[in-house]
Amino acid sequence: MKAKNGKEVYRIHESKACSDQIFRCGNNTAVRGDSTVRVLSLCGQPDFKEQLGDKGEGTVVKSDQGVASFKGEKKRVEKWHYNRGVGDYIYALTFENGVLESVESTGRGY
Repeated sequence: MKAKNGKEVYRIHESKACSDQIFRCGNNTAVRGDSTVRVLSLCGQPDFKEQLGDKGEGTVVKSDQGVASFKGEKKRVEKWHYNRGVGDYIYALTFENGVLESVESTGRGY
């Protein structure tokens, strides 16, 4: 769908029946679980990319020698921002290890 200014209109949709979120890119749809490569091919380059670092899920274990180590999984986290312009919103897509985990509206577009 195109806005009056000729830009593609992007919409977020969250179903109350399920917690999965989707991000509409014109006629395409990016869904939770899609790779960064797929989202990039469907939606194009984001307006801004944020590298949030690593997210660790696990525990710190102390060995018999007194050395602490991390046991678990670390995930690389990044957030892509799509600014859809005046009259629409800015959407933030969060990826963990290159997989779309969440979509949220972060304010009005400009």
